[in-house]
Amino acid sequence: MKKLTEQERQDLKEFQDHVDYWITALGLTDWDNRTKLNNDNDNANTLLNLDGRKAYIGLCRKRDRCISIKQLAIHEVLEVCLGDIHFALCKFYSKEYSENLTHSLINRLIPILSEFGK
Repeated sequence: MKKLTEQERQDLKEFQDHVDYWITALGLTDWDNRTKLNNDNDNANTLLNLDGRKAYIGLCRKRDRCISIKQLAIHEVLEVCLGDIHFALCKFYSKEYSENLTHSLINRLIPILSEFGK
């Protein structure tokens, strides 16, 4: 991976601070989380290991700059929060339908949570 620019370092630090805040605020301290900057084509993303309670949360270099880093962090932490429910839903519904349900809830919560906290 290429060396981080000063702006990327600042963005990643801000993202990490928001992730840490919301992990604690939502009581997700049983999760081991790692935050990194990546080259994916999303805004941010999360990879979960439910059995190991590990969350790999990425902030993407090629993200839409119109979305705040705080909102991206809240979105990804909510994915961790709803991870168990999402995977339980996948036992009964398609992965796509389960993702749509959880993202619908996430998108409703982001504006509310964005008003609070760090």
